[in-house]
Amino acid sequence: MRTGKALSVPQGLDIYMLGSAGLFGACILSVRKENELLARFRTSFVKETAGLIRTLPDIRAARAAYRNGAVCVQMLGEDGVFAGLWRLAESLHCGLETDLRRIPVRQETIEICEFFGLNPYELHSGGSFLAAAAKPELFVSAMEKRGLVSEYIGHTTGGNDRIVQNRDIRRYLTRPEGGRHVCGNNPA
Repeated sequence: MRTGKALSVPQGLDIYMLGSAGLFGACILSVRKENELLARFRTSFVKETAGLIRTLPDIRAARAAYRNGAVCVQMLGEDGVFAGLWRLAESLHCGLETDLRRIPVRQETIEICEFFGLNPYELHSGGSFLAAAAKPELFVSAMEKRGLVSEYIGHTTGGNDRIVQNRDIRRYLTRPEGGRHVCGNNPA
């Protein structure tokens, strides 16, 4: 149980992601916007994308993460991975550096996001989570034993900068806006 005191967190915690950026949102869109998607994609693509929701980790995996080297777990939600990274850093009172190319995102999500003009890193990522691990070997091993892939995507830093690196481009994350829904009746 967390108290009102700030956490004392070492710099350089490894940050892992379990699940896939925007996959939950892509699954929802493949059901809610099926007719629109069928105008461009094969029926099998749309149906298989909807079924990918079964591949997401569940809450038991997040609990196992805490028991196996994770200092902080941030469940991802409707505002995506970028917002989750911000909240993880807020929880730990630190900055972070991540590599965009390391954040797992499925091709199906990319295709659906391109179709609707959405950013997969800001799309509903429910079921996925981020974990900051003080004992990365223990954490990765425990997740593998559960049949889950944990992708290293970055590390915590001193200060408050929340940076996403994409090759030579450094992007500073901004505070997530509340109430942004991209999986409702109007996904744009």
